[in-house]
Amino acid sequence: MDYSPYPRNDVLCIDMRSFYASVEAVKLGHDPMKVMLAVVGDPNRPGSIVLAASPPFKKRYGISNVSRYFELPNDPNIIIVPAHMEDYLKVSIEITKLLHNYAPQEAIHQYSIDEVWVTVNGLQKLFGDRWEIARKIQKDILNSFGITSSIGIGDNKFLAKVVMDLHAKKSGIAECKYEDVPEKLWSTPVQDIWGIGKRMMKNLHRMGIVTFGQIANYKLEHLQKRFGVMGEQLYWHAWGIDLSPVFGDFTKHEQKGFGHGIALLRDYTKEDVPYCILDLCEEACRRARTAGNAGRTIA
Repeated sequence: MDYSPYPRNDVLCIDMRSFYASVEAVKLGHDPMKVMLAVVGDPNRPGSIVLAASPPFKKRYGISNVSRYFELPNDPNIIIVPAHMEDYLKVSIEITKLLHNYAPQEAIHQYSIDEVWVTVNGLQKLFGDRWEIARKIQKDILNSFGITSSIGIGDNKFLAKVVMDLHAKKSGIAECKYEDVPEKLWSTPVQDIWGIGKRMMKNLHRMGIVTFGQIANYKLEHLQKRFGVMGEQLYWHAWGIDLSPVFGDFTKHEQKGFGHGIALLRDYTKEDVPYCILDLCEEACRRARTAGNAGRTIA
């Protein structure tokens, strides 16, 4: 692949490790990377979902963000705390403000409450190369908030995000340039790549595609015929190419869809399910009406 026609940017993808659990640990005076702590939606309900767990807790007991409160082990060393969403939002906003010390607003794209892209083009004279900037930001976040972060560095947003997910969460900081794609990404199972869900994974497996590299070496026209625009995007991503804008106003101005979801506190019977679906439909429709919109497609 000749990468010369494609833009090269200095993009960082920054993820706060176990963000909710880290915020709660710092509030209680603990080291988030050592304490055994879990954040539960409502500790008064055994079926309440575990929103976050500290890294050592995850590692020792295999706890995930889909675990339930009653599934947690009976260990006196575990600290259980209720969720405080307002606190997490405040810390997220303050971290974003910190990032404005390194890059202008148009170079910062908030992806979620605990994850953000930052484009650091042209900042070498101020802060050094992109590795040096990543180290400084990581240290600044730790010193200011007590939170450990993982940072992926890439020539575009996709590479920065994927190398963060696959490598930086183990090493702290990781980099993937265009030329690194075959070595660092191609052996990865398709389901571990950002943007590939369970349904797409099953479709790819039916085609004999198991690893990310097999997508890159599949014929583009066949992927386009099977998946349309998504097939084309999969192909170019497999070669590390992503033309998403790295500067601009990333604020979502128009909501094109309305949905609603809940975490069930128990297993629902066949008789219970219609009532649950009705509640979800009524809430989604209420939000659409409030915004003055009508739907054309229902899923």
